Amino acid sequence: MFCKFEKQVSMLIDGELDARKRELLEDHIQECDVCRSAHQEFLELRQELGSYPPLTRSDLIQGRLEQIFGAESQIRWWQRRISVPVPVLAALIAALLTISAAGLVEWPRTLTTTPARTPREAGSFDISDYDRGGRAALYRVPRARQNQEGSR
Repeated sequence: MFCKFEKQVSMLIDGELDARKRELLEDHIQECDVCRSAHQEFLELRQELGSYPPLTRSDLIQGRLEQIFGAESQIRWWQRRISVPVPVLAALIAALLTISAAGLVEWPRTLTTTPARTPREAGSFDISDYDRGGRAALYRVPRARQNQEGSR
C-alpha cells in the first residue's frame, strides 16, 4: 500500500519538520499502518548505522587511494585508458592532419634535386639568382677567351 506522507517520515526522524507538521505527522503515524512500518524501519536503520564506528577523513582518503592506485597497478601500461576531453582530442587530430597535409605538399619538392652550380667566373652573370628555380645560367665570356676557342 502507498501513503502520501510516507516520504515525510524520514524528515520527521531527522528533525527537519517544524513543530506543527511534526505533530500532524505523529498523529497520522498512529493511524496509518504504512507510515508506522516506515517509521519503524527508519528507526532500525538509524540504530544500525549508529552502531558502526565513525569514519575519519583519513580513512576515506586512504580507501580512495587504494581504489585508484591498487586497481591501476594490476593493469598493464598498454591496456590503460586515457581520458581526454573531446575538444582537446579534436584539436589534436586537426593539428595532426594539418601537419600531415603540409608534409605531403612539401614532399614532392624534396624529391627534385637542384643542379649543382658551377663556380662563378669574374664578370659572369647568373640569372638563376633571380628566377629562384636554378633553371638557367648565362655567362658572359670574355672576348679574348672566345678568340682562343675559335682558333682551335
